[in-house]
Amino acid sequence: YSDRVIPVAIHCPGAPTDPWAYEFANQLSHPNNYNVLGRPEGRYNRIHTVDMFQGTQPCPNDASAYQAQVDSFLNQPAPLGLAIDSSLSGSSLSINVKVGFATDSVPNARLVVYLLEDGLSYNQVNYFTGQSATCDPNFDYVNLPNPIPNFPQEHVLLKSYTDIFGDLIPQNHISNGNIWSRDFSVSLPDNVTNSENLSIVAFVLGNGDQVNNRPVLNVQRAKVGANQDFD
Repeated sequence: YSDRVIPVAIHCPGAPTDPWAYEFANQLSHPNNYNVLGRPEGRYNRIHTVDMFQGTQPCPNDASAYQAQVDSFLNQPAPLGLAIDSSLSGSSLSINVKVGFATDSVPNARLVVYLLEDGLSYNQVNYFTGQSATCDPNFDYVNLPNPIPNFPQEHVLLKSYTDIFGDLIPQNHISNGNIWSRDFSVSLPDNVTNSENLSIVAFVLGNGDQVNNRPVLNVQRAKVGANQDFD
């Protein structure tokens, strides 16, 4: 991924059991919220559907096939920026998130703060086993088992330290040039595998009056224990 794209993988409950199934995955995917009907499915900025070229055989695996979709979201001015600082002591995590505004108005501005883990692996369901067509010509999924053992799992969502639809940012703190700050003193969840692979993702939603029309306006990511300033 480009350093301008911050991915989050939300694992859903079901069979076989997934040790990182996110506790509110079904609530996020509900038709009244983000209306995620299938798995896997992607969203840009939470509300815009990713065209994954389903039904195309083989699926395009060249990043250029998706470039036009991504560029339409990247080539926009952001009305705010974010900075993240955190420290870890045992299982106690301290986080500071700053939001700097370049505007006087962001209706329904809401902050979301996630904990992610990289470098994981687990059995992966493989629906292509024994089929006549495979999605990605670079990987022989047809002849791989179901499930695929030790399949890499990256940027996995473990926990949200805010409401999953965001905590309101006080409107009286939203003004051009102002920086709003919030501190979190929280604990790591039990399903952390390696604390050295943890990161914080913080983003601000806004400008919509409903969950399903309120996009991400900007996002920031930082390793746990690192200080990521505004950029």
